[in-house]
Amino acid sequence: MRDLFKNAGILLTGSVFSNVLNLGSSILVTRSLGASVFGYYAILLVVVVVTERLCTLQSWQTFVAFVGRTNIRDERAKSLIKFLFFFDVLVYLLGFSLLFFTGKYLLLVFSIPAGYLGVLRILAVSLLVNPLTITTGILRVYEDYKTLSYTVLLQALLKFSLVLIFFLSGLSVVNFALAHTTAIFISSLLPVYSIIKLHGLNRSYLSGVISSRININEFRKDGIITFIRYNYLDSSVRMVSRNFDVLALGHFVANSSFVAFYKISKDISSIFLQVSDPLYQVLFPEFSKIKHEGNRKEHIKLKRNSVRISVIIALVFYLIYVLLGHNLIYYTYGEEFLYSYKLGLIYIIAVSIAVATMPFAPAILAAGMPKKLFRINIIVTCVYLIFLAPLIIFYKTQGAALAYVIYNILWAILALQKFKKL
Repeated sequence: MRDLFKNAGILLTGSVFSNVLNLGSSILVTRSLGASVFGYYAILLVVVVVTERLCTLQSWQTFVAFVGRTNIRDERAKSLIKFLFFFDVLVYLLGFSLLFFTGKYLLLVFSIPAGYLGVLRILAVSLLVNPLTITTGILRVYEDYKTLSYTVLLQALLKFSLVLIFFLSGLSVVNFALAHTTAIFISSLLPVYSIIKLHGLNRSYLSGVISSRININEFRKDGIITFIRYNYLDSSVRMVSRNFDVLALGHFVANSSFVAFYKISKDISSIFLQVSDPLYQVLFPEFSKIKHEGNRKEHIKLKRNSVRISVIIALVFYLIYVLLGHNLIYYTYGEEFLYSYKLGLIYIIAVSIAVATMPFAPAILAAGMPKKLFRINIIVTCVYLIFLAPLIIFYKTQGAALAYVIYNILWAILALQKFKKL
């Protein structure tokens, strides 16, 4: 548990500072563009995020689940890196091409002016960097959480610096899109540098990866293909609840300002979820390690302590938003966006539930039950989608926030049943 808190603390430090910087970037972009233009920009950002989620295999999770530090130099590990990397390259190229060539039709779906096509294409370039995320899986195997923390912080710092320059120069939304993509590209090189210089996975190791033989039948026999399939499906389904609300608002509510208000309330509330994300990132490797060791006593202890910590964190986050959220929005975004605080009072309930139940998913996944986690998420997502459209049509932004509350309550109930049986 001591190592768990240490690793979580390292990631938390980077997460806190990066989220402060990202919030600063969001404030500058919003103040520069205004509610209407920022609403269009927010929709385009979510379109790219949704595409990225639909393309990702969550390669780092697969690598952590099936490779340990003792066998990372084995032929099997090398062939797995090769397989995951090249498959990622293929699907992300497909995702980029899809956005690049069908972008004008997507703009029509969300009633966005044609002049924003260039912005969408610039944001889409960030997809081409994603195959490098396999390096984060390697760093987690080595428990190099410092580099992971530095990477997140570097990306946020670069983005804030570029946005600040463009803000002071009075430049357009295109420049802010360039800042976003450039920061992602440059920061993605840090994990690559780390695994080469700090962990000795040098040219010789890379040659071994390139020359390794991919044996799909062996991967299938070991359960890797099944893990990838259901983990991908689970990740894609979870993406719907986290991003589809903005797209639904953009489609059903013919006012980009409403999207801007909702996006701000969501971004501020979700900071708490992102700050607590380091707990998830260290829990999954920890649950996986204990599973490999077969230590039942430690497993029960980790389950109990992680839930206690998560519930306390959730309560603290809820109180912070209720007490400070109004002034935060007023003094940063401005009086024009104060409606976002009222929306946030609903959305923060959902976020608090998500934080309190955060240990459930990594524990179930580490137990080798991606199918069960997928079934839970598919049921909950179907219910969410049933409620989302009617609630948006009748209650607009408040309806979207309420739908997410319903989603998290139902997910917590179903996941708890599986978690208790582990």
